[in-house]
Amino acid sequence: MVLLTKLVELTARGFLIEIFSGAQWIKYSWKQTYLSVLFGAFLHLGWDLAMHYDINLGFPFVDIPNSLVNFQAFSTVLQVSFIMILPAYFIGKRLNGGSPFKKLP
Repeated sequence: MVLLTKLVELTARGFLIEIFSGAQWIKYSWKQTYLSVLFGAFLHLGWDLAMHYDINLGFPFVDIPNSLVNFQAFSTVLQVSFIMILPAYFIGKRLNGGSPFKKLP
């Protein structure tokens, strides 16, 4: 994901700037990119473990069914995700000078 992110950063800049007119392009360091990808991957996998039965926890060596799925976990993940939409919007708006979608990537 780090390499893919850097590849998009290097190749799609002009394309993305055309789509998001008025956006400011931010170039992140390899360290910032790596830490963001690592954090995002663990957050995404953590959410998925609570929601998907078909995740094999022992892949590719042994079949260990995902026993972490239950309705309470699913409900909590869903509620936290919805609750975080507004704080994320306002934090993005504050950090980006009025527009939460101003800075790319």
